[in-house]
Amino acid sequence: MKGLGRFMAFVLVVAISVAGIIVVLRVGKPLLDKTEDYPQFTEAKNIMKQINSAVKEVLFEGKGSSRKLAILSSGGRYVVSSSTDCITYTMLSDYELFTPGMETTEGDLTIRFYSNYTLELVLNYTAMNVNITTDERWGKGSYNILVKNEGYSGGKNKISIEVL
Repeated sequence: MKGLGRFMAFVLVVAISVAGIIVVLRVGKPLLDKTEDYPQFTEAKNIMKQINSAVKEVLFEGKGSSRKLAILSSGGRYVVSSSTDCITYTMLSDYELFTPGMETTEGDLTIRFYSNYTLELVLNYTAMNVNITTDERWGKGSYNILVKNEGYSGGKNKISIEVL
């Protein structure tokens, strides 16, 4: 009888341990995954600030001035648009990184988080009297970006942003 009691206690301890491990994995994995998306957002924000800084530098230095940036992106999509004079970064998260509908600005950078867990970072140069003259797209990977002042024409400063 004593042997059976010890065996049942052992089975009960193993069952409780397995149940505890399952609970920890079910609760912990989403939190761990969420922590993977936040560094990607921080990286994108830093890249956008780096591009913005290069645009401002060449803007004030005059025609022909340029900056070459080495960019390493772990995900998301960057779009340079000549039709909107904007640079936009978009990332789809599996988690609610921020409150859906949130919009805030950090300097020239606008940050939006939509209800479908889409994060968007936007640099809009329209108010700065800057005309982006190129269209580019890039995503995950290592890139060299050239930001160049193309001069002043039609009442606007012309800036090109190219992936080399």
